[in-house]
Amino acid sequence: MFVRRGILLALALVTVNPKTLALRVSDFPDGAKGSGVSRSLGPGGSVYSSSFNFKAGGSEATYASEVEQISGFRGEKALSLPRYGDRQTANWADYKNSDGAERARAALVVLKNHVVWTLVVERCGLLAPYGCSFGPTPPKITRAQAVAELEKYAATLKVRVGGG
Repeated sequence: MFVRRGILLALALVTVNPKTLALRVSDFPDGAKGSGVSRSLGPGGSVYSSSFNFKAGGSEATYASEVEQISGFRGEKALSLPRYGDRQTANWADYKNSDGAERARAALVVLKNHVVWTLVVERCGLLAPYGCSFGPTPPKITRAQAVAELEKYAATLKVRVGGG
């Protein structure tokens, strides 16, 4: 009986429209702009995400926030990559948790004029945010492979973003 209640509770939470819970432009300081809305429906329920840009203390907060999100992983090391914008941060992390789960990832955040973009190359697996959707976990990505992928896709994004 307890298990059934747990399942019912989970189903009730899944049916909540996540957009009703999300922050809105009015929640931020004057001048904030909403950009980029994403909605998806999957086996785990509905997902709604949105991005907001606003100035905090005289500088745009988005870049610092994005850098914070890609940083702080165990054993993290800075990566040296070609210049893609006015400011950028890139790092590599490769570690194993105490339970044996592994993670290998390279990440890049670029600020070009008024555009901030993030690119993450990561082997799917237990510690990756989205797991593995297409079959078994692939072999671990190496630093060299991850850097090559970052450079390939970052070059495309640099052209697409242009002058920002």
